[in-house]
Amino acid sequence: DDSNALWRWHPALGDATGRGVLAQVNIPDNAVWGTNVRAVGTFLVNSQLQQYNLCVVSPSEWQVACYPPAPDGSGYPSVGRYNYLSVSTDLSTVDDLYVDDYRTLYLVNKGKVTRYVFGQPVPEWAPAQPPGSRTEKPFYTRLTADNAAEDQGTFYAYDSANGRIVAFTKTAGAFVQEYMVPAGSPWFTSLTGMFVTAGTGRTDTLYWTESGNLMTATLIRPPVVFVPMAGASASASQDSFQYQVASGDDVYVISARF
Repeated sequence: DDSNALWRWHPALGDATGRGVLAQVNIPDNAVWGTNVRAVGTFLVNSQLQQYNLCVVSPSEWQVACYPPAPDGSGYPSVGRYNYLSVSTDLSTVDDLYVDDYRTLYLVNKGKVTRYVFGQPVPEWAPAQPPGSRTEKPFYTRLTADNAAEDQGTFYAYDSANGRIVAFTKTAGAFVQEYMVPAGSPWFTSLTGMFVTAGTGRTDTLYWTESGNLMTATLIRPPVVFVPMAGASASASQDSFQYQVASGDDVYVISARF
């Protein structure tokens, strides 16, 4: 919140109202972050105890400050803090971060997503340009993923310029799928935060905050159909399908998507 207090909401606890329990997390070090914290993120370090490492984008310090949890789960003591970035960096325009593991995280800054490994940017990594004609270039402001394990699952980014959610692979940044709302819909215009849970088959579930609302929707990847080349023979089975090659596709994009 505005006083650098961090709050954790537990939906499964509480009374019959179903509102869960909101509790403040103890972080004695929060006073040094300044008043312009841009984003926070966590990654699971102990599934049994539900303990997470915490990372904070602190522009006042030009650093991403990371904290291991106290052994008793009481909070994040200052003594365990470490600076993630190898070189202090101006973070005043960072919009979001996603922490993939203790060694890997992603920052979105001025519409671009950068992957960091052990505090160093990976210059050769970038999300692929989504295929198709666009009136504007992508301008990403929010990040999340459907799998907390490092380099596992699908990476999601909110493209505010085009009002869409774009899915990529984590390791290569290959395009997987885009999700948009019908023309004239009030959603995906000022999305302020999002979270994705993995589903089965070709579905994930998106939760997002926008215009004072908490929204949810199922992200469905369309069925795909592979079309054999002219003159080629193909044997059908229950697991086979066809795919019509689209503009912007190449072998790597198709293989990453399916």
